[in-house]
Amino acid sequence: MTEAQIFLADQRGLSQTDTFRSFHTFNFGVYQAESRTPFGALRLFNEDTLAPKASLTMQVETDTEVIILPIVLGVDVKVNSGPKEYVNAGESFSFSLSAGEKYKIYNPFEEADELVNFLQIWIQTPVKVEGHDRDYVFDLTQTNKLLFCSRRAVIGQFDGRQKGVYELQNSENGLFVFVIEGVFEVQDRLLHARDGLSLKNTPIVDFEALSEDAILLLMEIPLS
Repeated sequence: MTEAQIFLADQRGLSQTDTFRSFHTFNFGVYQAESRTPFGALRLFNEDTLAPKASLTMQVETDTEVIILPIVLGVDVKVNSGPKEYVNAGESFSFSLSAGEKYKIYNPFEEADELVNFLQIWIQTPVKVEGHDRDYVFDLTQTNKLLFCSRRAVIGQFDGRQKGVYELQNSENGLFVFVIEGVFEVQDRLLHARDGLSLKNTPIVDFEALSEDAILLLMEIPLS
């Protein structure tokens, strides 16, 4: 039987300063709610905004695969003592860290209105994969299809009333769905922009865009 949980955008946790704002789909920092525990290996799913020239330092507590997915403009990412890597919208940057390691994200822009908006995703992994997996470049002008944006995730932009199907590569995994823009119906559940949905025991997932230029992210997540 399908197990599903909706994570409404307006019920997410929030951390903010003068230069930074972060919405937390799952428990993070001081935001702790009984209904917002991690979904399998998916430990963190934050939507962040950084002001011009601002930066953010993050440290993982366990061996973790990190995915950075810019939504508006692009960011610089520095992993441990490595060089900065610029990641633009339409690209993703993923890398593996051991417990206690850090990375830093920068807004490289200077104009007051150049806010960068991006997703930070942490997936707990027992095996560290060396190096990074940056070169997933995807073109959302290729509408009405799902495109790989990491080895674990697909993304697509859809016209209104366009339908799609996703079949899990491993039926023992769960699926986490996040609406970046627009409105979708996913497995008969209505989702608006920045809403999330976790699904278990659902090897094939149906969805339909209910608005124009709607963007959907789907991530296959180990549950054990």
